[in-house]
Amino acid sequence: MYEPGSRYSFSTYGYVLRGCAIEGASAMPYGDFVRKNILEPAAMTKTRIDDVFQIIPDRARGYGSRFSNCELLM
Repeated sequence: MYEPGSRYSFSTYGYVLRGCAIEGASAMPYGDFVRKNILEPAAMTKTRIDDVFQIIPDRARGYGSRFSNCELLM
């Protein structure tokens, strides 16, 4: 989109592509790779890949969220 180093543009598609590249290179599911190589070494025990179907204690609800298993902490 832009000359390298001139501007930045966030792209969800870019993150999806990055995840696919990680899965292909590591032969591991993205969530497993992140857990093993980033979260565990950093001792990030309460951080996890988001799964809208999993009950996650103390999960916050974002703006416009329609998740049925979210809690909004006050």
